[in-house]
Amino acid sequence: MRYVQSPASRRFGIYLVAVVCIALRPSTPCFAQGATGTIVGTAKDGSGAVLPGVTVTATHLGTNASRSTLTSDSGDYVVPLLPVGPYSVKAELAGFKSSVVSGINLQVDQKARIDLVLQIGEIREQVTVSGEAPVVQTESGSVGKVIDNQAIVRLPLNGRNFMQLTMLAPGFVSPPGDLRSSYQGIAPTANGARSENNNYMLDGTSNTEHWNTDVVTVPPLDSLEQFKLQTANYSAEYGQGGGAIVNIVTKSGTNRFHGSAWEFHRNDNLDARN
Repeated sequence: MRYVQSPASRRFGIYLVAVVCIALRPSTPCFAQGATGTIVGTAKDGSGAVLPGVTVTATHLGTNASRSTLTSDSGDYVVPLLPVGPYSVKAELAGFKSSVVSGINLQVDQKARIDLVLQIGEIREQVTVSGEAPVVQTESGSVGKVIDNQAIVRLPLNGRNFMQLTMLAPGFVSPPGDLRSSYQGIAPTANGARSENNNYMLDGTSNTEHWNTDVVTVPPLDSLEQFKLQTANYSAEYGQGGGAIVNIVTKSGTNRFHGSAWEFHRNDNLDARN
């Protein structure tokens, strides 16, 4: 007996596949938002008047990848969803010298304000300003601390678990008794909240084991670029738990070949006698 698929069944199958593809398409950029940063600011001339229509370009110095936008009628600009790392920001407008701000170190979930001042002159002329994004963040009320790659790699860790570095942030403490959680490592508490209320993110995706709210994957130390610990006033996208937010970003490639080699050695011959 030969089975013949009806036209209605074929149409339903095509419709179902299309719905699934549309539903899955935005999932990646939505999840990735938590692993990026944003650069905002206002463009003005030498007298302090705002400048609309300025072309603002943010360039990642490690990859030379750039993203451009135009200032609004009020002179404001926003460049969202930028991978963390070193940046320069360039502003260009006809009748003005181009302005470049370098030395910007964008961190995870940071909204860095970089205001730009353009002087009258030829656009081929350039004014370069070196500086860093301000430590005090006026664009966000979130309370937290960023643990950078230098601290991750250079600080001694017994067990080489990055979660031990959460103790560097104000408000974080180790639970009494055994410092080990049921699966992967220490389970810190923040500001008196239970460790079960913590929410772990890895490159913008959930890294929380929802059965016991532990961290699912503990990346090797050398694979981490940085991670941010947030304890209060974080945005609604981190609303799954009432404890701390541990937002982890792993390293990504650059335009230059680089690598590292190391050996981790420990035995009782190196222990102290008393």
